[in-house]
Amino acid sequence: LREDNVLEYFSRSPFWSQDETVEFVLAKVIAHPSAQTYVIRKQRRRSGRSLEVIAVFYIMQGIVYQCPSVHELVKCRIERCAFFLNRGLDELQQTCRMNENAKKEKEASLPTHFDQDRPDLVLQAMIGHFATAEDENDQ
Repeated sequence: LREDNVLEYFSRSPFWSQDETVEFVLAKVIAHPSAQTYVIRKQRRRSGRSLEVIAVFYIMQGIVYQCPSVHELVKCRIERCAFFLNRGLDELQQTCRMNENAKKEKEASLPTHFDQDRPDLVLQAMIGHFATAEDENDQ
């Protein structure tokens, strides 16, 4: 592809239109050592100097691509941000649930006030029982 035949090449793409109110203009040639890129604008003249850009295309290594609109770019970025935000919130919620469950399990495994005092009560009862039995034997 060269600058003088790029529009002819583009006319064979599915993006080409025979509409008389629309014109295709080679807008820019971006020279790069590995590949040249040609930028083509699809535009409509409103009045003498007023133009409406309908679409932008680029040709890189012989393949024609259509550039997304600003609306599509912003929409895609917002959707991507929302996806990662939702994923982060889901992970946060799962972590909170795991922490709550771990806390409940820890609280359930801790001895209660009754469990802590019970050995002392049992020992006192046994001492009292055996002490009275020994006292009776001594007499």
